[in-house]
Amino acid sequence: MNYYPYGSYLQYLQASSSFLPSNISGLVLWYGSNIDGTITRDGSNNISQWDDQALPAANATATTTQRPTYVANQANGKAIARFNGTANQMLISQSSSSSFTYCAVIKPTSAGERTIVGGNNNGIPALVVNNTQRLHLVRAFQAYLPVNSTTALSTSAFNLAYATYDNATGNYGYYKNGSLDGSGTSAQAWTNGNFRIGAMTSSSFLNADLAELLVFNRALNSTELNQIRDYQIIQYIGSITRDGAGNPVLDGSKNFT
Repeated sequence: MNYYPYGSYLQYLQASSSFLPSNISGLVLWYGSNIDGTITRDGSNNISQWDDQALPAANATATTTQRPTYVANQANGKAIARFNGTANQMLISQSSSSSFTYCAVIKPTSAGERTIVGGNNNGIPALVVNNTQRLHLVRAFQAYLPVNSTTALSTSAFNLAYATYDNATGNYGYYKNGSLDGSGTSAQAWTNGNFRIGAMTSSSFLNADLAELLVFNRALNSTELNQIRDYQIIQYIGSITRDGAGNPVLDGSKNFT
């Protein structure tokens, strides 16, 4: 595995991919665990800080008991952050928005409701993996949106797990490995507040391996979601295999289902 000094993360990605998430407007958070220098670890490989690659940066931090574990060589030879489901979470000084897109490269490791993106306040727009391993948007501690994703996330391979919400229309959608996997319409009175990775107000802790998390302050369109999908395939698989229609072919042998 190659390691890169702090500050060279974007230069490395620019050399390995013609597209970056920051090419899309509205990016407010970008955490990738694939390059050393963006993660601060203690002597036990527990993560105390995860540097934000979006600008202005809002680095995620964790106290000693909250820290997820850095594990190398997990997703196409790249590292991940392992959240234990009992206490791990990271706090961010960046407020949520009423329209949003969440994009995660994730492998859940156990059943039960687990928070990918949550926050400090009741009513914050949160994305969870529910008891049946489906994605579900939640107005934290107040209401689930009526529809969850259709198919379960794999617990044996990494998944591309996305959710979008457009506050102007109430339209929302879930995407698994680049394909629409459930949608609905539901007006919501979100309460915005600072984000957390891996918990909702210190509960519903994430039990999963997380390779990358992107947060946008608007609902991305299908073209933009496809750009993110292809970028993450390049980063966490290494190349793109396409079918006759030009769509990426994702399978368990390449870490995605």
